[in-house]
Amino acid sequence: MKKALFYVLLPVLILASAPAIAEDCIDVELDAQPIPGDPYDYLQITWSVLNCGTADARVHFTLTLQRGFDYLASIDFYAYLRAGVPLSGTIRLPVICCIPEGMYTLCMKAEVGAAQDQSCAAIVVDEANNITAFTKILEPIAVEPSTWGSIKNLYR
Repeated sequence: MKKALFYVLLPVLILASAPAIAEDCIDVELDAQPIPGDPYDYLQITWSVLNCGTADARVHFTLTLQRGFDYLASIDFYAYLRAGVPLSGTIRLPVICCIPEGMYTLCMKAEVGAAQDQSCAAIVVDEANNITAFTKILEPIAVEPSTWGSIKNLYR
């Protein structure tokens, strides 16, 4: 009887002593607003990222700027984010003369483990260098991380 009880309790003790598996979660918000100024206007970009997972994590960020289907810039970097602690910031960019008119798309994507989130803003520059911004034009992309590279290449 004692031997049978031992074999029943042994798996319970092993499972109870195993470390908990952290759940990956990331939330990205991006907002772009035109601000009138003198002698030129500004584009104010506000962003926030929250590691909504259960453990501190190293997060991979990708910032992209597109005009139509052409990539103008792409920046990749990593940051260490504590679980439940938001990271945010604001950048003001002057909109000077000679920026080609058209629609630009600014996106911020964050990946941690198997979780990813993306937020984008569309910025329209007219021939007089007036700007209009539309935020949250794209919903977060729900795809497997292994297929993300092939989807991204469709737009290059």
